[in-house]
Amino acid sequence: MSIHINPLQRRFPGSDLCISPESSIRQAITCINGSDGQIALVVDGENHLLDTVTDGDVRRAILAGVDLDSPVTVLRDRRVGSLYPEPVTAPAGTDRTALLGLMEQRGVRQIPLLDDGDRVTGVATLRELLAVQVLPVRAVVMAGGYGNRLRPLTEDIPKPMLPVGDRPLLELIVNQLREAGVRKISLTTHYKSERISKHFGDGRD
Repeated sequence: MSIHINPLQRRFPGSDLCISPESSIRQAITCINGSDGQIALVVDGENHLLDTVTDGDVRRAILAGVDLDSPVTVLRDRRVGSLYPEPVTAPAGTDRTALLGLMEQRGVRQIPLLDDGDRVTGVATLRELLAVQVLPVRAVVMAGGYGNRLRPLTEDIPKPMLPVGDRPLLELIVNQLREAGVRKISLTTHYKSERISKHFGDGRD
C-alpha cells in the first residue's frame, strides 16, 4: 500500500504528517498511527493546508460505515453543518499559553501552525506544550480486576491490556496522564500482572 505524500513534506517540523487530497481514509489512518501527532494534514503541493484528519474523524466514519478506501475529502464533506467544520489552526509564532487555551477551548490536542500564506510551518501538540509543565502529583491507576464481565476476552489477557485499536487500554490511559503533565504513575495490579509488567517494563518508553 502506498500513501500519497506531499513532495515538500520534509521542509518543516511535523511534515511527516502530510498527505495529499488523493489519499484514502485508510492511508490517513496509516499516517496517523505512524506518528505521535495523532493527526494527518491534507496539503497541496505547496504545503497549503486543505484539511486535517484526526482519529476522531476516522472513528466517526467507521461507525457510519464509510468505505475506508474513499478519498479523505469525504471526511470534510461529512463535517459540513457541524459545530467546527474547519480545521483548528494558529499563526506560526503563537505563544504556548495561547495555544494551550485554544486547545482547551476547541477540545483538540494538535494545532497546525500556518504562515501568512496558509502554508504549514509546523504542528503544535499538547504533549510537547506540556513537556515543560510537570505536575507535582502522582497518579494511581487501578489495574487489578479479573474482568469477569468481559470473559472470554479476559481469559488470557487482563482487562487493562485488552486492545483498543492497536494499543492496550492501559497504555492509552498512561499516555493521557502523560499528556496532562503527570510523570509519576503507580499501577496497582493483581490478575495476570506479569502481562502488564512485561509490556510497560520500568516505564521509560
